[in-house]
Amino acid sequence: MATLAEENTTGNNSRQWSLLGDDILNMITDRFDDIYDYARFGAVCKPWLSFSHRFYNQKKHLFRANHQLPLLVVPVEGHQQIRGLYNIPTDTLCNQIQLTLPYKRCCGSFYGWLIFVDNKSAEIELLLINPFASESEKSLIKLPSIFCEDTVSQMDEYGVNKAVLSKDPNEFPNDFEVIAIYGGMQTLAHYKSGDQFWSYPKPTTEIHCFADVIFYKGFAYAVNFYSWIVRVYLKRFKQNPTGDSSPCFLRCKTICKRLPLSVRNYSGNAYLVETCKGELLHVRRDYITQESQMAMDEENEAEMERVQAEYDARTQEERDQIMERIENQDREDDEIKETITQFQCQVQGAH
Repeated sequence: MATLAEENTTGNNSRQWSLLGDDILNMITDRFDDIYDYARFGAVCKPWLSFSHRFYNQKKHLFRANHQLPLLVVPVEGHQQIRGLYNIPTDTLCNQIQLTLPYKRCCGSFYGWLIFVDNKSAEIELLLINPFASESEKSLIKLPSIFCEDTVSQMDEYGVNKAVLSKDPNEFPNDFEVIAIYGGMQTLAHYKSGDQFWSYPKPTTEIHCFADVIFYKGFAYAVNFYSWIVRVYLKRFKQNPTGDSSPCFLRCKTICKRLPLSVRNYSGNAYLVETCKGELLHVRRDYITQESQMAMDEENEAEMERVQAEYDARTQEERDQIMERIENQDREDDEIKETITQFQCQVQGAH
């Protein structure tokens, strides 16, 4: 590598970076530890970009196995529709790669795909966008509209809080799923590749207000704000519905019921997170300001002092009562002894 650089700087152009063979490029990319290196590598020139797509398709499972931290899509100053990539560990912005994304509301990111709510549509429609897709791959998938009876005032700006993707649509075009948390009641909707409609829970379902959903080891799990965790799966209707609706509906199997009312069971938000070791964690977050926390701590401390004072007072009262009983018993014993002595004296005088 250094030799090539020296030759290029000395004016010898018989060798150029863009003409490196795949075997050498493969040796280089084999040493990548971070997907950020892969992104920078593909930005050097078109031949390297073409190779990087092939390399990614062959070895992207390695990045997933290492659980690399994702790049963040951030706005570019002065451009409303252009986004850059920010690397968290290195605290750097990748200026070489800029994405043109006209859709403002991103509600999920999985396997290199970004899930957007189409803010140009009057209905709730999701778009899957892959800005790194090669020419032979799909880069945009438009999903059917989500049916929602809520008014705009009952929803957030675009109606979908979060959406998750089960598999890479380019790898599994006929076997990927999408689950969305949507609407004012934050309920679930499910889409299976190839379907024309979304599947929904039956109206009688009592569990709602979902905060997060995740695909974990081939199954879908969801948690609501009350820490009620369910496994989500599809079930067919006994009687086929009309042709303008899904033949399946969502069922929720309870994994963990809501916390008891005796504890603070409502969280500001709740998450389901898969760790690097493959464990599934349930994380709760409460929105409490520092001032509110200090006030709560003061109230708790005052309550503890009051309870301790009541206990101490009750204990002292019980001690006083015991001492009084002991003293009374001693007086009674003295009176009995005095009575016995007087009786003995009377008996001796009679004899």
